Amino acid sequence: MQTKINKALATLQTGGTILYPTDTIWGIGCDATNPNAIAKIYKIKKRIESKALISLVCNKMQLQNITNSIPDFDITTKPTTIIYPNITGLDTSLLGVD
Repeated sequence: MQTKINKALATLQTGGTILYPTDTIWGIGCDATNPNAIAKIYKIKKRIESKALISLVCNKMQLQNITNSIPDFDITTKPTTIIYPNITGLDTSLLGVD
């Protein structure tokens, strides 16, 4: 398993894309700070670039790196989707026009 994790990490660090399981479907992932990698996701998904993509975080510390607007109720131990305003540190091509 560690070998697969290391290979996925190396792929992400070099601008590649990975497939990963979520609690409902398989996800397509990349480094959310790399605009070239993000462009690959849009191309793979055949998604128009005005539609946002999701970005996964694993804990509050990682979330604090991209937003200062974290209400107490936003922290949960279960998979949760939340839309935050005023995101920083991620490539702007991830963000939708709305």
